[in-house]
Amino acid sequence: MSERRWLWLILLLYTLLALGYSLLMPAWEAPDETAHYLYVVSLAREGRPPTYDETYEAIQPPTYYWLVSPLFRVLDQVDRSLIQPYRPPLSSRDAPTRYDWQPENYRFLWGAHLLRWLNIPLGGLTILLTYYGAGRFTAAVDRFARPRQTPIPLATAALVGLLPQFLHNTAAISNDSLANLVGALLFWLLGLVCFRPLAGWQLVGLMALALAAPFLVKLTILPMALTMLAAVAWQARHFWRPRWAWLLAGGLLLGLGIVVALALLAPSPENVAWRSLWSRLVHVREDFFTRRPLWWMVTTYLNGYWGRLAWGAVGLPGNLVLILTGLAGLGWLASLRLLLAGVPLSRLWVGLLFLVGLLLAAGWLAVRQNEWWRVPLPVVVGFLLLLALAWVRQRQADPAQLLPLNRDAWTMLWLAAGLALLMIIRNTLTTPQYQGRFLFPTLGPLSLLMTAGWYVLLPRRAAGYLPQLVLVVLLGLNVYLWLAKAIPVYYQPFLD
Repeated sequence: MSERRWLWLILLLYTLLALGYSLLMPAWEAPDETAHYLYVVSLAREGRPPTYDETYEAIQPPTYYWLVSPLFRVLDQVDRSLIQPYRPPLSSRDAPTRYDWQPENYRFLWGAHLLRWLNIPLGGLTILLTYYGAGRFTAAVDRFARPRQTPIPLATAALVGLLPQFLHNTAAISNDSLANLVGALLFWLLGLVCFRPLAGWQLVGLMALALAAPFLVKLTILPMALTMLAAVAWQARHFWRPRWAWLLAGGLLLGLGIVVALALLAPSPENVAWRSLWSRLVHVREDFFTRRPLWWMVTTYLNGYWGRLAWGAVGLPGNLVLILTGLAGLGWLASLRLLLAGVPLSRLWVGLLFLVGLLLAAGWLAVRQNEWWRVPLPVVVGFLLLLALAWVRQRQADPAQLLPLNRDAWTMLWLAAGLALLMIIRNTLTTPQYQGRFLFPTLGPLSLLMTAGWYVLLPRRAAGYLPQLVLVVLLGLNVYLWLAKAIPVYYQPFLD
């Protein structure tokens, strides 16, 4: 099939799988669904955002809730029961904890399911923007073929759209879908900034968007917003030298004006987004080194990135998650070589091995001082084996010779990925919410770095089928989650 038909197939599979998750997972099982729902109900019925005492999601920016509340207002006028919240008690089983839906107490909650379904098109737009953004970053001349578009954008769209956790969170009630869409929009716009000279008013508009988006939509967009600001400043400096300071000042003032307007419109301090931002920047939990060990935090984030349903231990097996993470690491190592194409391969690997040695030595010393730092020995061995595999493969075929790319643009992708990782680390110091979905507004750069690395690591004949390989693997993961986890654990009114 043509690439366009494969893209439509990915979107079709995404839609079917997302609808499946929205029906197979009972209401309120996805993270924070009740709190987000109460926010919308408050806006629809009382015309005001809730207070923190009414729902702890009151600190979220109100944009998403303002957009969906008119529908709830109409439903409330038709029949108040359509949006009335209802949930049964928690189950008595020890694990996994779930709401005790039974044939006797089950109700089809139209308001909850409509909110889930409204988020699904936002996820579809996220996939499209990711696809077109990846196309801008990887339009290159393949050494073994005529000038053409590589299959990397299609593989990136498949990796984002069919990722089990992305599907589960998209088919849930939250403002995550809007945040993911705005993150994908910034990724697509980043491709424009990196490859096309823009007019001064366009740069000012992009700066204003980057400054305002975290406060208007969700703070998890911050890594993409900061990357956009860096890219705009870079282009203004290079292409608008006489006026770049004025452009920078204009964008800052416009963005700050939007944020101030949001603060003035907020009826109470709980709804000012920078309150949450400030606490996340300066606060450190007192129980950070005593509540959970480091490896437990890491695996919880990894599970929440690849596939974990609801809040409990219902998700992909731990060993499978580690394998998927190892494959992602292989892709990132190859993408690092694409970034440092000007450095001789031998020198690059000497530096990498030196850094790995320092990391292992520091880890050994830390474990001797405190068991909190301990990482299972098989994981360390597996990491070293993956490193050896990447070294052997790159010596056989240097990635820098297979896929020439724009170094400045690739730097921006790595900047976004690095900022996303720093955000996760900072969030871990502040709150015990170890959720991999916080990375999803940066899925474009993270996934593109993986797929580009896989493309140059695979044998040339197999590399052309990278999108199909990604599609088959992720379909298998979703089928496993449905048959082995969702259906056996949670109440399924649509199956019985």
